[in-house]
Amino acid sequence: MGMRFLSLPGAILAGVLLATVLTGCPEAPDTLLALLVTPKSLDFGATETTLPLNVSKNYTSRPLGQFRAASSVSWLTVTPSTGTSSGPDDPAVI
Repeated sequence: MGMRFLSLPGAILAGVLLATVLTGCPEAPDTLLALLVTPKSLDFGATETTLPLNVSKNYTSRPLGQFRAASSVSWLTVTPSTGTSSGPDDPAVI
């Protein structure tokens, strides 16, 4: 009778570990790119003429590139009208 180095459960565990090392861990699923805008609404009241709006992208590996912001009404302007963000911790303030 030969020497046994591993029991059956030990051999199974070693096989699983070896397969994990050889194939690598699966990548986390990539989420869809989304813009995060805060605050959700702006209240200018009677005296405010300028309020900041933070625009950033969500946590994803997909690049955002440059985005554009515009107003659909004549009494509101957006400055600056373009920006970039590398993630939620890097907002563009418009």
